[in-house]
Amino acid sequence: MSRLWQHPYVNVFKHFGVGEWKKCSKQGDVTTTMDKSIKSTVYRIQGSIPASNFIQIPRVLSQSLHLTGSFIYVLFKPIAGKFFVIHIDVTTMDHLITRISISNLFKELKATATSLQIPFIPSSPVPGESRWAFLILDLKSTLTKYQNRRYQCVKNVKLCANLLVKNLFTSDILFDPMIPENVKRRREYAALLREGTMPVPKEMAFPVPKDAAEWLELYDIMRFPDERNVVPVAMSTAVAVETTRRLMGEENVAPPLPQASVEKKKKKRKEMTKRELPEVGVNEPVKIEADHRGEIHVYAESDDDVRIHEEPIENNSSFVQASTSRKQNYKSLTPDPILKLRHVIGYSGSACRQLLWSHDCCEVVFACHGVIVAMEAVSRQQRFFIGHTQPVSAFSLNSSSTLLASTQSGSNPVIRLWNFPKGHSLAIIQSQATSLHAISLSHSGSVLVTVGRDTHGKHFVCVRDVSSADVTSRKPRHLHSLRISTISKAHTDVHVACLKIAPFDDTRMISCGRDNVRFWRVKDNTLRSCPVNLGEHHQVNFTDIAFELAYQANQPIDDRKIYASSESGHVFEMSYKDVCLLRVVPASPLPHPSIPSVATSHVDSAHSVRCIAASEVFLAVGSADGLLRLWKTDFTGPFLETELEGGVLSVCVSSDGLKVAVSSDKGDIGVLDASSQSCTTLLRSHADAVLAVDVHNRRQHFVTSSEDQTIRVWNLAQNAQEFDFQAPDEIPSCIAYHPTRNCFAFGSDIGCVRVFHVTNTNLLAEYRHHSERVCGLVFTPDGQRLISCSTDGLIVLYDSTQQSCPVVRILANVVARKLPATSSSHVLAVNAASTQAALIGPSQYAVTVVDPITLDEVLCLDIGSVLAEPNSGGPADSELDSPTQVSFSSGHILVMTSQCRLLKFDSETGRILTEVSNIHRSSCTSMVVSPNGKYLSTAGDKVIKVWDYKMKLDINFQVFIGHSSDISEMRFTPDGSTLVTVGDAIFVWDFLGKPTRQRVAWSDDVTENDGDDDDDRLTAADLIPRRDVPVPTPRSPPTSKRSLVLDTTVEAEQTSVPPRQLQRPPRENRYEDESESSSSYDVAEIDPALPSEEDLGLIEDMSTSEPIAFCHFRARKKGSSLAKRCYVAPQDEAGIQLDSVLGYNGNGRNNMIWHYQTGLFAYSCGSLVVVENLATSQQKQLIGHVEEISTMAVQHDGQVLASASGASRRSPSQINIWDVATLTCKKVLSYHKAQIVSLEFSRDDQYMLSTGDYAEPVLALWDARDFDLLTVARCSPAAAFHSIAWNPYVAGEFVTVGSNAAALQFWRIEEKGDQVEFNVFEPEIPKEIKRSARKNRFLEFTSLCYADEKTLYVGSTAGVISAWNLMTNTCCLHWQAEDAEITQIFSNGDYLVCGGVNGKVSLWCVAGVRDALQDEESRKATSITVESDMTLDGPLTAASFDDDFELGIVGTAHGTLWCVNWKDKTMVHMVTGHPKKITGISFIGPTFDLFGSSSDDGCLRIWSGTEREQRLQFQVVNQPCTCLCFSPVIDLPSDHSSDKPCYPLCAGGYANGTIRFFDINAEDMRRKIQPHGSAITCMEFSKDGHVLISACLSGLVAVSSPSTGLTIRIIREHKRVPISDLSVANTDDGKCLWLAAARDQRVSVWQSDWSTDRCEIVDWLTFPAPPIDERQKSGEEWFRDIPPTLARFCPTDPSLIVYSGYSLNKEMLIYSLEQKLVIRSLTLTHWPTCIDVSPNGHLIAVGCGDRIVKIIDFDAGTFQDFTSHDDCVAAVQFSFDSKRLLSVSHSNIHAWYVAH
Repeated sequence: MSRLWQHPYVNVFKHFGVGEWKKCSKQGDVTTTMDKSIKSTVYRIQGSIPASNFIQIPRVLSQSLHLTGSFIYVLFKPIAGKFFVIHIDVTTMDHLITRISISNLFKELKATATSLQIPFIPSSPVPGESRWAFLILDLKSTLTKYQNRRYQCVKNVKLCANLLVKNLFTSDILFDPMIPENVKRRREYAALLREGTMPVPKEMAFPVPKDAAEWLELYDIMRFPDERNVVPVAMSTAVAVETTRRLMGEENVAPPLPQASVEKKKKKRKEMTKRELPEVGVNEPVKIEADHRGEIHVYAESDDDVRIHEEPIENNSSFVQASTSRKQNYKSLTPDPILKLRHVIGYSGSACRQLLWSHDCCEVVFACHGVIVAMEAVSRQQRFFIGHTQPVSAFSLNSSSTLLASTQSGSNPVIRLWNFPKGHSLAIIQSQATSLHAISLSHSGSVLVTVGRDTHGKHFVCVRDVSSADVTSRKPRHLHSLRISTISKAHTDVHVACLKIAPFDDTRMISCGRDNVRFWRVKDNTLRSCPVNLGEHHQVNFTDIAFELAYQANQPIDDRKIYASSESGHVFEMSYKDVCLLRVVPASPLPHPSIPSVATSHVDSAHSVRCIAASEVFLAVGSADGLLRLWKTDFTGPFLETELEGGVLSVCVSSDGLKVAVSSDKGDIGVLDASSQSCTTLLRSHADAVLAVDVHNRRQHFVTSSEDQTIRVWNLAQNAQEFDFQAPDEIPSCIAYHPTRNCFAFGSDIGCVRVFHVTNTNLLAEYRHHSERVCGLVFTPDGQRLISCSTDGLIVLYDSTQQSCPVVRILANVVARKLPATSSSHVLAVNAASTQAALIGPSQYAVTVVDPITLDEVLCLDIGSVLAEPNSGGPADSELDSPTQVSFSSGHILVMTSQCRLLKFDSETGRILTEVSNIHRSSCTSMVVSPNGKYLSTAGDKVIKVWDYKMKLDINFQVFIGHSSDISEMRFTPDGSTLVTVGDAIFVWDFLGKPTRQRVAWSDDVTENDGDDDDDRLTAADLIPRRDVPVPTPRSPPTSKRSLVLDTTVEAEQTSVPPRQLQRPPRENRYEDESESSSSYDVAEIDPALPSEEDLGLIEDMSTSEPIAFCHFRARKKGSSLAKRCYVAPQDEAGIQLDSVLGYNGNGRNNMIWHYQTGLFAYSCGSLVVVENLATSQQKQLIGHVEEISTMAVQHDGQVLASASGASRRSPSQINIWDVATLTCKKVLSYHKAQIVSLEFSRDDQYMLSTGDYAEPVLALWDARDFDLLTVARCSPAAAFHSIAWNPYVAGEFVTVGSNAAALQFWRIEEKGDQVEFNVFEPEIPKEIKRSARKNRFLEFTSLCYADEKTLYVGSTAGVISAWNLMTNTCCLHWQAEDAEITQIFSNGDYLVCGGVNGKVSLWCVAGVRDALQDEESRKATSITVESDMTLDGPLTAASFDDDFELGIVGTAHGTLWCVNWKDKTMVHMVTGHPKKITGISFIGPTFDLFGSSSDDGCLRIWSGTEREQRLQFQVVNQPCTCLCFSPVIDLPSDHSSDKPCYPLCAGGYANGTIRFFDINAEDMRRKIQPHGSAITCMEFSKDGHVLISACLSGLVAVSSPSTGLTIRIIREHKRVPISDLSVANTDDGKCLWLAAARDQRVSVWQSDWSTDRCEIVDWLTFPAPPIDERQKSGEEWFRDIPPTLARFCPTDPSLIVYSGYSLNKEMLIYSLEQKLVIRSLTLTHWPTCIDVSPNGHLIAVGCGDRIVKIIDFDAGTFQDFTSHDDCVAAVQFSFDSKRLLSVSHSNIHAWYVAH
């Protein structure tokens, strides 16, 4: 019945509800669209990563579609120029799963045991275009032909980007889309039915023309398998027409020849466990091939088309890398490969204990899990054979060392043949055994014998002919091309532990095992065996065999002896010719009382002989007691003996008989020289899995911990072990190296933390505060602190500046308890500046950022809420995604989750920046960022991925294999040149990426005296590396002129650069007079570093004199700071969206940009950059700053915009670089510690200059191409920079003006190779200009501009403009232009525009100044006249004019931007805002058209929300307007015209207790009343508009009549306590319900009937709060310091009151007037400063003092945070239709769209 419903076909999209997404799922960019070419709705799947953008059917991968149709039809269209992938998982009759993938990524057809890759090659006649394709996939034929399996059903389908798909069908009928419908009326229809072919149904059909040839001009058709083509191609027109004609009977075409098939004996397959096919990636079971260049390619089914390959070993080097399979014009990670395997430290003796010598006796070959290593015995250089996907179980060499054979453990193992000298793979053989544990190559290399187990558990011996392997050829081949044949095979119940081919006969072999030794022989392609009669020794377990090598010339070739070792501790000597036992010899020279009789099966394992090897003169015997003995062949006694640390696992004698290689179960490999009787250690390694690694910052050492209960210190240069520490009865789970001292700390699984000194191996400290496994341990990079955490939730802070590391603080329940196993040693991280530490906790879904000095919480990231995305299409898992690892990079916190998502957060604000899915397929076990911050390395699924950190390339990563199990941890060396990875072994990689700017100076002295005495002398200051570049001492200036002293201190974390001798560069003639007053300094090229919190804390402590100039930026003092943590929703799930901003920051300086050539118009509003289109008035906001933006600059081509904001205690200074075209942030620069006064780009856009304020008089030079910091210069503390101007006529020259020592300076940039120098000249200021400063004690130059190549104009605080001759750098004339400071000055040569503090803008004619530069007579005759002037509303802060000075835009300190037209002599408002703090905001009507605002400047303004313009303003001089409200009822005047809008009455409350009523229609004040004696705090009209309820600071509530102005009632219940909130509602009976909330957490609820003058209290609410001192309770200042009490009626249910106030917990309460109790409480993260409930009752808007607008779902209680404000949010208000929201901070108004 399961097949019956599927006939004749199944519409998969319809049946499984594609579009409803209940039975199927989608992820990424999946949308629906209408395709006009096929006249149907289709699904568009697109995205840069196909694996992240797909449609998946069914939704849960563990389920099956059970579609039994033999044919599957896909109607799709590839997106031109991009790759797509279609995955179809098919279940076979033997319950195996095969993945069939169709993609244009694939270039050739590839088949493996579990997958099939089919290339799609379109036949579109126009390059770059794609057509709709009709895919026909014959599943039954495909599996039969390529997998030799029987098809059962389709399990699941996955359609990945980039393509358009119409539908998908399955059927048992072959439908042909090219058969016309009229064929049904012909007799050929019957023939088609007999062939099983039918026309497509209407649902499956494309719009088809009558002629089939026209059909092929529109569409592609692809059928697989297609017998005409080896590689299936979208059928060409000619071939398709030919096929159609044959089907129509119009042409007789010969049928295709049948393909030959090989009959195989069918056997019943073992019932295998049904398992899910993993996601496509490079970690799939791979198919390994070799190309013509000799490279071994591991093809994986990757959506990103990544191939892993291994280079031939020719130059003693080996590496694995990831590269693209095709050379295209896309960007990928370079260099390729970026990693190169240098050394492997590990020996997998438990899995493969073999050791082999090469024929030349130079190399020892051993296995390290999945890698075979050939290590030179003298130089210890290694080369690698990489390709196995599981640990190597056995390998063998032929006698000439030209051929190497190896196999691996696990089910369905493969056998690999290698060209040993060249290192590349020759062939891959699929074994018929389920497992293999022994392999042997004949001495000639033509016969290969393998031993394993079959499906029944019997031992399976197989003999193969490999003589066709051409080891002289570099071209690798496959099994079919090599024609490797099976000679014979045998299944036996006899145990076979070891088998070796006789060195003198390729057809004879000997094996040994449990209770047997057998001789084997191949004859007539039959394998037979004969056992050796052991007699009474038949219960002995044999471990190894060896052939006698010494024999006489007249001796028969087979008259040799065979030696076998046993677990009984004896060596058995046997005759090969007679197949008999000759004698049994004990391995010990003297009888040991503990060794029982040989015939006894119960033996002492300590004396068992594990291995034996023979040379011509001796036998090498290794036993479990660690002794290696060399016996004479006559067994007269051992002549040489050596003892290893562990039991001997394997021995091998070199071909010359002089060297013996030996290995132990402790992971050591040594070489015994029999001639010199000396033993050297070749390799030391851990005997078990390596858990953790850390690298020392100064020494070339790294330390590792392992499950073998040891901790080892390694020399990175020699790749050798230096020290070994034992940890008995405990496993060291994590480890940390001290950054400066030679000591390390480790934490164990029993909760113990110990600190050891490396050199003298002393225990420095031991603590047992943890009760469970230590899961995190880290030293801060400055060496000040050591932090440990454990799975019991405990975190401990130690003082690591002292030798004993005393405990500083212990906190419980901080670390998550339920951590994944992969999170070990990755749950704790510290940033490079030692200012932040991140850990996973307190829950498993949160990451907490703490101060590493005190463990105080700084930030909390809720990972669960960030990843809670509905319909994400991710894996269906009952568990939520949780963080498993944390790490820091420059300014970022990286979080890896359990579902392999990489989240990047801003480390200061906690805002999520990026999210990358599918970092690895199943799990990510480790991640580390390179020291230069440009690369990210991750480990998971047994592979290493190296990513571009920014992830902006087409292919962002490379993949590297080598490890055969999970990688535990990775570490970069400080110089970034080496990557150390640990897991099953230690892998040391050369990192070939871009290095750090300065290499770390390694200390080669390993045995330096850094013991206890040295540690005692170390202080905290000694442990901190010097951050400042040494400054050369300037020469003493002459007494005749004042000299400028430059401090070129560079605040960075780089190693200090030694000073260089000053060299005077050659000067131009105009600098010839600088010899006495200029200096040149070399400054090292550095990378900018973020100022630390310690530096940020010094901002307020800088004791410098503040300049008197108005033009110098001073940050507005704020009582708020950005929240330590916030919960920001993804952009597509945000409850509100910022629409527009009203206001201009008049406190900024030069914070307005008008690039008239391109029309760019931008200005700052708080921390936002507002970009406005002057033509359409559309506005875009650039969000990226935390603090107030101080200044802005734009490149001269108008493509790049720079904005700057200063530093605060929680955030460093920022210079954001914006791309004007995309309005995105390209880079964030941070160097300055205080405020940034000015920014300026050079005329050629090559450089950018930034200057600090008076607290940090630093000038920084940036490369404007990649925005790297080139050099800095610091003036004396008494100086300050005000303005900068680049010389537009001479490259690399600029002028600065400022105060004191920085009054006027001419600068020149000189580049000498990689170094950048500043040449500075300070001219002498004329005395006449100094005397002009009448009112000021000091003269300060404030503004400047270039007029032409010879003239410079400079403005000053005295209003004097001076003209300077640039040829001589002298002042030629000056004049009094204004009576106050000049802040802006511009000139085009003929005219000059200046403006200043008095608000006046003047246009001067200065054409005669050019002549004044020539001689003194022309100077006296110079005439300078003012052409025009205008007076604006405040001091000028920013300005920009066109070249002709016809138009300009000017900004003032009053928050206004004016458009100035000199030609018409007009000025027009462009942007208007409040200059002071906004105190209230309210909507006027039911739309967003009008709203009002009040301010401390005494203004009450009416705004148009749609036009963002001020409509009306009511100004009261010297009286702040504290609040406002509008009447809900409009009283129409008698003379009102019906065609004019009418607005309600407006009421404004003022600080003196008065209330003014304004008539907006008449634009006049109606009346003024004074019901209060103190400042009014809030007001509300009744719903009928008849009364006005007002409250004041003294706690009185007044009820007044707007019509009469009389005060109806005074309510004194809240006397002496300020009223913070009022709310009004109507009851069902029409009465007025209102409440008053006071600052003492009390709320009174009243019910009034104003018509009958009734006002009764209904309820009195008192909410709990912390205890209050009664002496402070009456003080108004104390009430200002606590959060206000806020209350609102619910608009949809007036019986509910929303309350928030100062209490024990941050929460919002819902109180029911009917039930008289709190029915709900909503937890808050910040104290509210204002609240509002949407009229529809769905949302609650909360403004917070931490600059956050919080949106709360009224019903669900969930919330989202929005951080666009730069100060405390003072007011929030919903519109009447609940579609808009207004929020206010200081003088800025933000308008938001509310998402419904």
